[in-house]
Amino acid sequence: MEVRIRLLVSSFTFMVGIGAIIATLPIVLRSISTNRVEISLAVTVWGLTYLLSNIPAGFLADRIGANRIVPIAFLANVPLGFLMYFGQTALEYTLARALEGVMEALVWTSIIGLMVKNTQDTKILGVSSIYATITLGFTLGPLAANILSSFSSRAPFLLYSSCSVISFLMTASLFKLDTVKLEKVKIKVELGKKTILPLLNALTVGLIESLLIVYAPEISQETKLLSPESLVSEYYFFGLLGQVSVGALYTFILSEHYISLAFIMLGLTFIIVPGSMMFVSIALLGFINAHITSRAQAKIAENMPGVESTGAGLANFAWALGYFLGAPFYSALNPGSLAPQVAIATIVITMLIVYLVIYYLGNPHQRAKA
Repeated sequence: MEVRIRLLVSSFTFMVGIGAIIATLPIVLRSISTNRVEISLAVTVWGLTYLLSNIPAGFLADRIGANRIVPIAFLANVPLGFLMYFGQTALEYTLARALEGVMEALVWTSIIGLMVKNTQDTKILGVSSIYATITLGFTLGPLAANILSSFSSRAPFLLYSSCSVISFLMTASLFKLDTVKLEKVKIKVELGKKTILPLLNALTVGLIESLLIVYAPEISQETKLLSPESLVSEYYFFGLLGQVSVGALYTFILSEHYISLAFIMLGLTFIIVPGSMMFVSIALLGFINAHITSRAQAKIAENMPGVESTGAGLANFAWALGYFLGAPFYSALNPGSLAPQVAIATIVITMLIVYLVIYYLGNPHQRAKA
């Protein structure tokens, strides 16, 4: 089976398991602990370990071979599902989620790096296909968890382990691939504006998604059509559509003017569209953020040939940093008068200004390729 097919199928399967435990974890934690701090830590510690692990994970994948890291990382996730299934304390779940963050960093930096290496034409097409399968799996995972929970509230954790086993079996043959190690390639890493700009875009997506997920209940109050759950589901559904559309729109998405047009459109939408029609803004946000995410990964990969997994780690780090900081900063600094949707518009406009300042500080040759 072609390498790219194995990567897509294993990514989808793994994300079904991830989606299942994300939907199950808060329910199980509340059944074993009444301490909100313990519960919050067990849920959010993943973000911290994922943030800190991405760059080292990408470097490790390039060092010993992403084709070897992928199956090992999938297999290492199997016992984590059992740890959560049999867990009796919040500390056990905190440990499992922390380890999961490390393993996911290894999985995604390696898979994206491998996909880029095995995409001979336009890199963004390979990247967007991975994100499309991730989004689809993450969307279906909670539905599977809902069905399994009728048999046992902890059954979704076993689904997570099962999905990890299947993903391992799908990728075990990657060990046979020729491995290009870091010390055997000529490293060409440009950490100038051409890399900083896509990292800034990934950071922006993380900031926005953090705000959207944490403050979904407040945002949904503006409209009677969307519950917090359906608001988040809508965002990921249109994100899936956005990734699918990359194949037809990649020339436009990769153009130098796309980011400016996309950010202006998002900022105006969240300012002008009334809260009662928030579903329009959320749909556009999911669609465009999908483009920006794939674009950021593809742009960085172009500037880091031979060390694509390290590039993927940098992009994931930027996104995770935004996701980790977005909602906490808003919560700490917001005086209560700035609605979350207005805050999203403010983030978009502010990051657009920063993007343009960095963009136009470069010379004409750099601007043409930004």
